Amino acid sequence: QFLYFIGCSFLAMQHAQTACAVVGAATVAYYASRSLAGVSRELSRALFGRSRAKRVLDRKQTEMEEQIARALEWCASVPPVKPALEEKIVAATASELVAMQKHKDVTAVQLLMVFVKRAIVAHNKTNCLVWIGIGDAVAQAEAADAKRKESSKDLGPLHGVPVSIKDNIDVRGSDSTLGMVRYAFQPRNEDAALVKLIKGAGGVVFCKTNIPQTLVAYESTNHVFGTAKNPHNTDFACGGSSGGEAALVAACGSVIGIGTDIGGSIRIPCHFCGIYGLKPSQWRVPAFGITTPMAGQEAACSVAGPMARSVDDLVTMSRVLFNGSQSVDGNTIGVGFRDAVYEAAKKQKKLTFGYYDDDGFVAASPACKRALRMAITALEKQGHTCVPITPGGLGLPCVKLMYSLLSADGGRTLLGHLGTEPIIAPIKNLFAVVLIPRALKGLASWYMRRVKGDPFIAAVLDVAGERSVQEYWLLQHERQQARAEAAAVMEQHGLDAILCPGLVTPAVPHGSSAQVGYGAMMTGLLNVLDMPSVVVPVTNVDRATDRWEGPYERAPVIEQRIRRMYDVERGHGLPVGVQIYGKKTADEALLGYAQQLDAALKA
Repeated sequence: QFLYFIGCSFLAMQHAQTACAVVGAATVAYYASRSLAGVSRELSRALFGRSRAKRVLDRKQTEMEEQIARALEWCASVPPVKPALEEKIVAATASELVAMQKHKDVTAVQLLMVFVKRAIVAHNKTNCLVWIGIGDAVAQAEAADAKRKESSKDLGPLHGVPVSIKDNIDVRGSDSTLGMVRYAFQPRNEDAALVKLIKGAGGVVFCKTNIPQTLVAYESTNHVFGTAKNPHNTDFACGGSSGGEAALVAACGSVIGIGTDIGGSIRIPCHFCGIYGLKPSQWRVPAFGITTPMAGQEAACSVAGPMARSVDDLVTMSRVLFNGSQSVDGNTIGVGFRDAVYEAAKKQKKLTFGYYDDDGFVAASPACKRALRMAITALEKQGHTCVPITPGGLGLPCVKLMYSLLSADGGRTLLGHLGTEPIIAPIKNLFAVVLIPRALKGLASWYMRRVKGDPFIAAVLDVAGERSVQEYWLLQHERQQARAEAAAVMEQHGLDAILCPGLVTPAVPHGSSAQVGYGAMMTGLLNVLDMPSVVVPVTNVDRATDRWEGPYERAPVIEQRIRRMYDVERGHGLPVGVQIYGKKTADEALLGYAQQLDAALKA
C-alpha cells in the first residue's frame, strides 16, 4: 500500500515513467506476498494438517464404533418385532407409524429399535452416520410411550417417529463439525430451533449424518468421518452436502431426515439416491442453531428442508417446521402450513407445467432427459398441459451472478474455517477459481475462450473473486431483477410449476464430483431466485438407452468433463429424478403438484 501511495504521488507530479515503475514493483510485491503466504499455508497443511486430520479421523472412528456397540447392546435388550411387522414398519409413512402406535400395534421404543438397527446396517455399507445418540433417543421414545399410555387422542404428528439430522444442525450432545477437523469434539449444549420443533411434535431424534468438508461440495467426504457412499452402488457418490442423510433415508435407516440446501445440497443427494426432498422458500423454516460455513451470506441463502421416501412425509415434516417457525426463530416469515392450499393443489385438474432440459449453461445427460420426458408423458396422460419454455432468470447471466455473489469475500470465510487442514479434492477447483490473482485469471479466461473455445468457463473466471461493497450491492440488484424475470416467465405462460432435471447427470463415481459444480446450476440458481423445489424420483439409468454420444453443444471443456464422469456401464440401475419448482413461498402448492406428479408416474 505504501508503494502504491508513492506511485500515485509520482503520477500526480507528472513523473509517469517513475510512477509506472513503482506501481509495477508494488504489484509484484503484492502477488509475491500472496504467493509466499500460499506456499506457507500449503507447507503447514503438508507438515501438520494431514497428521492432525488422521488423528481426528481415527478418534472419530473409534467413537462411532463405541456408539454402535452401545446402540446394538440396547437393541438386544428390546423385545424383537416379527419380521412381517418390521417390513410393514419400514414401508410406512410417518403418519402411518403414528396410527400404528395409537392402535397399539407397536411402541415408540420398538420403532426406535428397528430403525437404529437399520441405520447401523446402512452405515456399515455407506459410512453415512457421524453420531448415534442412543441415550437421549431412548429417553425420547420412552417418554412417547408414556404419553400414549396416558392418552392416545392428542399425539403429535411425529409421535415416536425416528428422525435423522444432518451434521451441521445442532443437536444437544453432538458436534456440528461442517466436516472440518477444527470443529470436532465440540458438542453443542442446545438443540437447533427446528430440532426443538421436531421433538415438540413427538419426533425421536436419534442420529446425525455425514457431509463434505465446508458443505460446499457435491460429494460427502471429509477428514473427520471419511467418505459417504451411495447405497445403490457404493462405487458412486451419494451427493452433497446432505449426502449422508440421503444415503441413510434411501437405505431405510430413518423415516425422515433433515438436510440443508444452498446450491442443491438437499436436491442433488435426493436425485443421486432416489428419494424425495424439498428445498423450501427462504425463511419458511427456522435457521437458528444451524451451523453454516458462510454465516451472514444471504445472497443465495441456505435453507433447511425434509428428505424422505414419500411426498407424504415431506408434507408431514413441512407442516411441523412451518407451523412452529415463528415461535422459535423470529427471522422466519411466520406463515404456517396452509393446508387448504396444499389440498387444492393436490386435487386441481388441468395444471400447466413448463419444462426444459437445458438451463442455458449445460444440457442434461440422456438419462436425465429421459426421466424428464417420462414425467411429462405421465402428467399429460392425466390431462395436464406441459409446454417447453426458456427459463426466465437462468442461463449464463445468472450463473455469473451466482459465482459473483458467493465468491464476493474472495474465499476468505471458507479458508478461515479450514486453517491448515488439507483441502478435499472436490473443492480445490472452487478455491483455485476464486483465489487465482486477477492478472492470471484474465489470462486463464482468454485461454479458455480463445484457445479452448469455451466461453462458459471463461465467464466464470471473469466474475469469480473479491468484490467491493458497491459492486456487491449492484450484484444484489441484479439478483432482484433475475427474480422478477423468473416470475414474469411463469406469468407469461400461465404456469403452475416448472419441471427440469434433478441435475445434468445421475450419481457420479467417487472422486469425480469436482466437475458436478459446472452442472449444478440446475439446482443452484433456484437458491439465487429463491424458488421452492421438490425432487421426485422417476426412473433408473439404463445402459441400453442412456449412452451420451454426439458433438458438444456449446461448452466443450465443461461438457467433456461432465461426459467423462457419466458412466452408464458402471452406473446401470442408479436412480434418476426430476425437479418440480414454483413461485416463491408457494411451497404448499408445490407439494400438492409433486403429489400429482408422483401419482401420475406410479399410475
